[in-house]
Amino acid sequence: MMKSILTSLLVCAGAALAAPLTPSQLNDGKAVVVKGYLAISPGGHVLYSAKSDLDLFSDLTKVTDLQAALHRCLTIYYAPAVKRKLLANNMRDVVLKGTFHAKYIGEDTVDPGACVGPTAMIVDGILSQRAR
Repeated sequence: MMKSILTSLLVCAGAALAAPLTPSQLNDGKAVVVKGYLAISPGGHVLYSAKSDLDLFSDLTKVTDLQAALHRCLTIYYAPAVKRKLLANNMRDVVLKGTFHAKYIGEDTVDPGACVGPTAMIVDGILSQRAR
């Protein structure tokens, strides 16, 4: 069974990483480390829990449980300083570090490249990636 993005979040604790967090433990502004499948394109900027989720979300008619889907896709935003490294690792499994925001996208926000739901991560680095 696929792990959700939110249960794959880890707290940064110096050089060591703590146990995975549950959604109820996430707080705005918390530094996190997230693993997932990176997909950046003109139509999106997201981290999926697995490559198979890319296919699922490309056709929203296949999404039968929206609440479950919310935990398999995380909107990411990034500074120009990390953009080149992210693009070099696009369409790969990666481990990213940054800051989690539970309500980054508001009701009046229009972002066609975002996941469904208000959560987002501001990425400030990439820790590792797997070969294609």
